[in-house]
Amino acid sequence: MTAAGGAVAIDLDVKIGALDVYGKRINEVSMRGAVDAAGWSVMLTARELAGNLSHRSGQLIARLTHLQVPKTIPAPSPRRSASPRISRPST
Repeated sequence: MTAAGGAVAIDLDVKIGALDVYGKRINEVSMRGAVDAAGWSVMLTARELAGNLSHRSGQLIARLTHLQVPKTIPAPSPRRSASPRISRPST
């Protein structure tokens, strides 16, 4: 199916156990939505929030039925990479 302007419309159904966004963790995320030439819309449910989001004509609209600001998660520790080892033939 194509939308106006010949763009392909896309439907999505996504479930994620934990989603880290901007230093916050959102748990048990379920999203069902669609993308088309005019923008996108999604129905979102999670432990911390629920509602509908849409983006049309450069405007983001959120109609939430539930919102609990998630706690900040600690930043991951930087991993130290092992130093490369150079083998030299014995003389």
